[in-house]
Amino acid sequence: MLPLLGFLHALLVGGGLARGDLVERPSLCPYPNVVVGPRGKFKDAKDRLEEVGGRANQLEEKRREVFDYMDTLARQKRERKELQVDWSEDAHRRELDEARARRTAAATKAAEVEAARNAAKLAEERAARESSC
Repeated sequence: MLPLLGFLHALLVGGGLARGDLVERPSLCPYPNVVVGPRGKFKDAKDRLEEVGGRANQLEEKRREVFDYMDTLARQKRERKELQVDWSEDAHRRELDEARARRTAAATKAAEVEAARNAAKLAEERAARESSC
């Protein structure tokens, strides 16, 4: 590699440069370890590239969210179809009729129990009146 003395040193020491030879140029920056970024239209292009890269990342995240949502919808649709396939109107009607019959039987039993309590209470009162006379 050529020393950092620049083009003039390469000509004097090396005897000239061939086409395509790399030439080290001294930095005009007073701080040799500082990396100087692009300037002018290249800086604008770099800034736009960063903005577009950020936007692309946002869109990629949005894409993942949409695909997750679509997977959820597809799963729910499959579950709904399975439930509809298993659905039987006759079986449902039978279940409803059985539930109504159980409720009616329970209400009838409750009414019979209440009637028996009232009859027992009346019998006790009658027995109490007869024994007191």
